[in-house]
Amino acid sequence: MYRSKLLAAAAMATVLAFNLPHPGAADTQAATSNHAGGSFGLKEAKDNYVVDTGAGLIFSVSRVNGDITSMKYTGRECEAPAEKTHRNSHYASGLSKSSKFAAEQDPHGDWVKISVEDEGLGVTQYYIAKKGEANIYMATYAENLPSPGEMRYIVYLDRTVLTNVPKPSDNSLSDDGVEGKDVFKNSKDGHTTSKFYGSGNIIDRPVHGVSGDGIAVFFDMGNREHSSGGPFFRDIENQSGSDATEFYNYMFSGHTQTEPYRPGLKGPYALQFTNGQQPTPPDYAFIGKLNLKGYVPASGRGAVTGTVSGMREGGKATVALSSPTAQYWARPDANGRYTIKGVLPGTYSETLYDVELAAARKKVTVSAGQTSNSDIKPTLFIPPAIFRIGTWDGTPNEFLNADKIHDHHPSDSVMTPFTDGNFVVGESKDGQWPLGQWKDVNNNQRITFNLTPEQAKTPLTLRVGITIAYKDGRPQIDVNDGAWKSPLPEASDQPKDSRCITRGTFRGNNDIFAFEIPQGVLHPGTNTIDIHVDGKKSFPGFLMADIVYDAVDLVTTADAKKAAESVAK
Repeated sequence: MYRSKLLAAAAMATVLAFNLPHPGAADTQAATSNHAGGSFGLKEAKDNYVVDTGAGLIFSVSRVNGDITSMKYTGRECEAPAEKTHRNSHYASGLSKSSKFAAEQDPHGDWVKISVEDEGLGVTQYYIAKKGEANIYMATYAENLPSPGEMRYIVYLDRTVLTNVPKPSDNSLSDDGVEGKDVFKNSKDGHTTSKFYGSGNIIDRPVHGVSGDGIAVFFDMGNREHSSGGPFFRDIENQSGSDATEFYNYMFSGHTQTEPYRPGLKGPYALQFTNGQQPTPPDYAFIGKLNLKGYVPASGRGAVTGTVSGMREGGKATVALSSPTAQYWARPDANGRYTIKGVLPGTYSETLYDVELAAARKKVTVSAGQTSNSDIKPTLFIPPAIFRIGTWDGTPNEFLNADKIHDHHPSDSVMTPFTDGNFVVGESKDGQWPLGQWKDVNNNQRITFNLTPEQAKTPLTLRVGITIAYKDGRPQIDVNDGAWKSPLPEASDQPKDSRCITRGTFRGNNDIFAFEIPQGVLHPGTNTIDIHVDGKKSFPGFLMADIVYDAVDLVTTADAKKAAESVAK
């Protein structure tokens, strides 16, 4: 038996709430009462900085703990009542009351900047307004990963104002628990909800929003260069209850985290308010004038451009750059051309993904003020197969329940039940193969197939590709009812302490388990291979050891070895 590694990327954390006072509500009310004037500027009230954007949005930042205490848009308060949520909108689990506060207004009257520096955490949070824009621009600086080991901004929006929220993360619809304080269900219809559900890959959904009657709020995730997880990062976006809808920008978390923390400035990013329409993408260029910690202007950056060629038919290309300090990505146009701008100087690992599977890797060096050319094409060899279940694309998208797993727990009533099965090659469809296999749920998956005499005497290898595993889950195979049983392989390298698929994501480190079947075990005619999953003991059911499938195929051993050597390192 041999192994091959296919590296990919992604990421998810838990809401912590503390009972803190709601500073200066009266200050906010006084400052917002003259909204009709729409005069841009900054006021320092007793406990708050109050900023009028001159575009119908007036927001307040606490001078006590750095929280946003009010967000009034066209006279409507969007901040959820603190007496119900016990918190205001805040960075992570909150900045300390010993933070240093500073506020300044552009002498020309074009912008306002508020800085909150928490020396204990090593975090500086920025709030910025630009004249005439109903946006709250933000950025977060940290050199080292601060306690409690994650970075996020949580906005608490009033549920009575922002009434249209994503159903997958609306816990007000649920009345029972499924997994601790993370996943819930409605006991009447069996539908599940969670703050982890309903999110999208960052490359495909850089903006998410909620709305109400004539009002909408959007979170533009902004610059992700110092976040972690790559283009397919997926994390919490919303969580709604009866009193508030929580709005998230996760900059780093431990949820299926495949990469280390990257130091530096997270963002800028922006909270945008509209009358219900999709907002205009923010123009962050003006922030270069504001002297934020860690900010690097366009003049200190370079670019990478090139052509992608040789993709398989039906493949979807993504080009990504990654280093210990930064990450970037782009998708090529119809002619295969791509350009990644605004890249910090340095040497990067450039990865070409086919959907979410690393198909090629190379090094590229970027210099300030220069554009590097880097053409790239797949080097990954996908061999011809006697049979193949699924597509080698780094996802379980072709499999049973894959269309529902980002929005529902595997036990949800909308799911086709995960059961033991017999996949008959030539008769069964990929959609009948389960997206995941759990030691305690559906641990008897059989493949029935036919071989010709020539195929039966050729050395063959079964390859089992996974996108992620939980509790060291890994496959073991039994050929022809005990004629040969493989050893249990070593576990794959996966994100630690993360439940993965029950949290709505399959993104981990793609891996292949390759089982060389001894000569004479397979024979002409009908054969069977049973796949079982083993791993560490855990809670029963869907929290037992599992794997999530990318593809399964039977190929010649010679081709399997060739494929292993072609893996993007």
